[in-house]
Amino acid sequence: MTRREELHYMMALAAAYKAGWDDSTRRSCYPTAFPENKDEGAKKYLEELRKPKYTRKVKFSETNRYGCGPESEDDVYTVEEFLEHVDEYNFVDYDGHGYPVKDGLADETICILPSEARRTIPKDATHIIWFNK
Repeated sequence: MTRREELHYMMALAAAYKAGWDDSTRRSCYPTAFPENKDEGAKKYLEELRKPKYTRKVKFSETNRYGCGPESEDDVYTVEEFLEHVDEYNFVDYDGHGYPVKDGLADETICILPSEARRTIPKDATHIIWFNK
């Protein structure tokens, strides 16, 4: 479990305990979120947080322009192109960050840092939108 996942898990547990975890609270306020097993409820909450939320429209006509595309377009790479740039140290954490893209929409809840790219890029992502600092 990554540090981020641990923090989300702890937040879920804290919210559950704050809600009281008694039967009346669980049934009235959280009928499906928190089952009898407290850890199971926290796991469901964490799974929900992990689901990609692709909402931001991304505009691009070509990929792999390395910042040389039109100003009206985003700097977008296929996942393979992005990982190649990471492996060649063209992108490092100090440079900026990216977001995963699927079907022309970016998920701004998942921040992709080059040092963690291989483990943080969702499997369903097709592209990465990159933002230099």
